[in-house]
Amino acid sequence: MQPKPIPDFKTAEERQDWITQNADYFTVIVDYGSSAPRWRAQMPTLETANLCAKSAADVSRRVAMVYAVYGPYDSWIKNVHPRMKNETSTRTDPRTA
Repeated sequence: MQPKPIPDFKTAEERQDWITQNADYFTVIVDYGSSAPRWRAQMPTLETANLCAKSAADVSRRVAMVYAVYGPYDSWIKNVHPRMKNETSTRTDPRTA
C-alpha cells in the first residue's frame, strides 16, 4: 500500500505537525559520539517513544532524540535530557515511608 503523498507546507512547524500526526512509527536515538555506534529503537506511538527516550537518556547519561517517521520522511520531535544525579526520583524509599 502506497502512503498518501505528503502535502506542500508553508512552514517547518506545519510539516513537523503533519508528520507527527501521520507517522508510521517513532524512532528514539542516543548518539555516543563518532567512535561508538548509535543506539536506536522504533516505537509505535509517541507516548511509548517519550517513555523510551526518558529511560534511554537516564541510563546512558546522554541526550535522547525522538523522531517521527512517515514513509521516507522523518521529522525531529524533541530532545530528552537525562535527569541530573542530584534530582530526586518520583519513587519513594520504602525505608523512609
